Amino acid sequence: MADTTLAQFEATVAGPSFERAQSAVVTLTPDALVVKSPDGQSVSIPLSVVFDFVVRIPDDGETERELVVGTTQNDQQKIVSIGGDEDTIGRFRVLFVKALLADASCVVTVDETCKSGSLAVTREGVAVDCDGRTARLRYESITRISREEQAVVLGADSGSIAVAFEQARHRNLFIRHLQTTPSVELESTHRPTVVVVDDEPNLAELVCHRLSALADGYDYVAYDDPNEALEAVQHDDVDCFVSDYSMPKMNGLELLRRVRDRDASLPFILYTGRGSETIAADAIGAGVTDYVPKSMGDEGYARLARRIETVV
Repeated sequence: MADTTLAQFEATVAGPSFERAQSAVVTLTPDALVVKSPDGQSVSIPLSVVFDFVVRIPDDGETERELVVGTTQNDQQKIVSIGGDEDTIGRFRVLFVKALLADASCVVTVDETCKSGSLAVTREGVAVDCDGRTARLRYESITRISREEQAVVLGADSGSIAVAFEQARHRNLFIRHLQTTPSVELESTHRPTVVVVDDEPNLAELVCHRLSALADGYDYVAYDDPNEALEAVQHDDVDCFVSDYSMPKMNGLELLRRVRDRDASLPFILYTGRGSETIAADAIGAGVTDYVPKSMGDEGYARLARRIETVV
């Protein structure tokens, strides 16, 4: 029987099936993600239950990156964290997404011609097959990403490619892949604006003040009303959202979902003092870019500033 292993490596794994973060062997097959701990415990996660993932950026002095995978089974959302060095996680992420999208049904539009086609992702770029013709875009050539109903439109100087997915899950996974690919750098002709939302107005202003001292290449705007912050997405150029979770009018997850209704790719960082697997899983499912524990100390603000500089 042919070996169906797509990737296999040692990693630090944490999740609901493990009491604590521990070393384990991670194996990727065309159908499942299998985690086996040194004591022989094995957990198999069908790829069909993976709905999203986040790549967490390491803090200064840390060498590991984390791929946090969101799954949903029996109406329960859970997360599994896989940690490793940057190169290993980077290579694995591409193979992981390629396997997740292997069965994606889509319609590809190249030069205004629509055909049933197929999509493949590689370390270098995106390849789509349209009626026997293969069109490729290298990640560094992509300057625009937009969403039109079920389609993801990739713009480049050489033209555009639109991929309309039959399943919203596949579309969202593809968008997440593009968001977490470092060589995708979208065009920007203005000074980026970062919106900070917290129901305590003085705290939102304080966060803006501290961030401006740590990363001064941005305009920071504080809001204590999430509804007013949403208006900014519709009427102003906003490049990143930073939001608290616990807010009486609209919590951070509700705000994230409403932002995603308007913009699928706008960076959104959940900056919260509440930490739980349920909140993290729900945030990943709603399309969060990253989540950062709230801390009033210097290191807490420095961590948040680094996240903003990474995602914008």
